[in-house]
Amino acid sequence: VDVVEVTEMVARSCEKRGLHEDAVKLYDLAKNHEKVMSLLNKLLAQVVHLATPSSSSTATAGAGSDRERVLELACTIGLRYRAQGHTASQQSASTLHLLLDLATVFDLYHAQRYHDTIEALLEDGVASNGAPVWPLLYYCVRAGGVREAAAAASENSSPAVVEIVGFLQQCSRSEDSRVSPEGEKRLRVSYKRSCKSMRDPFKRALYCLLGRCDVMEDHSDIITTTDDYLWLKLSLVDPSTESEGAVPATPTLGGGGSSVTKQQDVLSLASLQKLLYKQYGETHFNAYEQPLLYTTVLLLTGQFEAAIEFLRRSDRYLHHAVHIAAALYTCGVLCLPRSIAAPLLSRESDEPECCMRLNISRLVLLYTRRFEASNPNEALHYCFLLSDTMTLLRLGLDSTTPALQCLTCTTLSDTMTLLRLGLDSTTPALTLQLTVSVLYRVIRRLHLIALDRSEVEARVSGLVGVASEVKEVIPALLLAAITATHHIYTSSSSSPSSSTPSVGDASSTQHLRQQARAIVTFAGMIPLRLHADINARLVQLEALIN
Repeated sequence: VDVVEVTEMVARSCEKRGLHEDAVKLYDLAKNHEKVMSLLNKLLAQVVHLATPSSSSTATAGAGSDRERVLELACTIGLRYRAQGHTASQQSASTLHLLLDLATVFDLYHAQRYHDTIEALLEDGVASNGAPVWPLLYYCVRAGGVREAAAAASENSSPAVVEIVGFLQQCSRSEDSRVSPEGEKRLRVSYKRSCKSMRDPFKRALYCLLGRCDVMEDHSDIITTTDDYLWLKLSLVDPSTESEGAVPATPTLGGGGSSVTKQQDVLSLASLQKLLYKQYGETHFNAYEQPLLYTTVLLLTGQFEAAIEFLRRSDRYLHHAVHIAAALYTCGVLCLPRSIAAPLLSRESDEPECCMRLNISRLVLLYTRRFEASNPNEALHYCFLLSDTMTLLRLGLDSTTPALQCLTCTTLSDTMTLLRLGLDSTTPALTLQLTVSVLYRVIRRLHLIALDRSEVEARVSGLVGVASEVKEVIPALLLAAITATHHIYTSSSSSPSSSTPSVGDASSTQHLRQQARAIVTFAGMIPLRLHADINARLVQLEALIN
């Protein structure tokens, strides 16, 4: 007798009769992990947003309620699967842990612990100034303040924080502001061991940055701008490798896979250039609508020739393209073709795919042709720049240093220096920003509802790929978000001495108004039918705030 087959048969019978909890346990015995996750998600979606009986009093909370029983079952199985592994799909597993996180948020919300609701998904406590430790550490590093980051969290005794602070101190003492190779190996091991249990996106990002690991991960929870994305990727570049195999075959900006091989978990400058120029390209960056953005992306990743060639296509920016080319040529970082008859942008067959060569002679002559008759003196100055270039090209020589060779030595220190924000003079403002933003930071990392008007369309579109079990929770989550926003708004308005995030800061009050409007706008655009009471409450609280 096949015990597994018999167990599955009984589990299917229980499922058909509506005994879902019994079915979950039987499917678990039969090691049908996908079915276990699927049924748990359906059970959680029905109860996750409900308040526990007498939620205001933990002493009388109904431990035997349906909600508590389902949560206990889901937590037990979820933790065991996380530790021992499972065969369920990534989507089912992610949905389960997302619903469990939402249960924590709603428990705190129903208990009117609004600030605890916000911080429920933040790990390892706070820094010495009271700010959440991982966001503070991340933003200090993002601003170039490695030493300041280490000092800010020196009193936190959490093992993970102590480990990261030690490596930050090592970075501040090293000449290249990087962790030693041995340290990177330790960080990679720590990250691989605990990455699945890291709820805080800032914590994951710091481990990846310092250990230069999981390079395909885009950390889209916190990396929301092109500037941040470029900083992240340039910080992960390993100058010691010339491998071009670290780019995913189908790249996405919405989060990478952590199941890459050890050999793949390396990012070279060449592979980053290929990703941005060849795989994403002009279409992804909407280059013709935002020409300066795309040009900046190419320039910051060392693709000077491609950046100049693209910029010169616009009559409006042709003169800028010529002047940038002249400056870079003078500095000796432009790659020139071996033949004066080469196209404006070309590549030698024996060179890497992203190593382009710019025919600066063609570019300058194209530009000066516009005014050489009316202003020959001006044109002569530009043409003088080409005197040595044309001589060298005729001889078939190349006197320049390739851009790839120049930028291969880019380090985390270089990246941080370019993006330094003067942390010494802005630490109080940075702390205030972290406190104000913590309200929507947790819910934003769930990628479910819009908390800013600029996010509305993206969040509405993103609901298409969300599991149906999670969609059932959206109405309650909207109500929780608008209620918490209203509570913090009224607290900041009525009590100037309160410790709420927006106290004494008009810009924060305005932000809360915009946040409330974004929530209501998002609620009106999503393809879900909201109950009339929820719609009325959303509109009422938004009106009170604005």
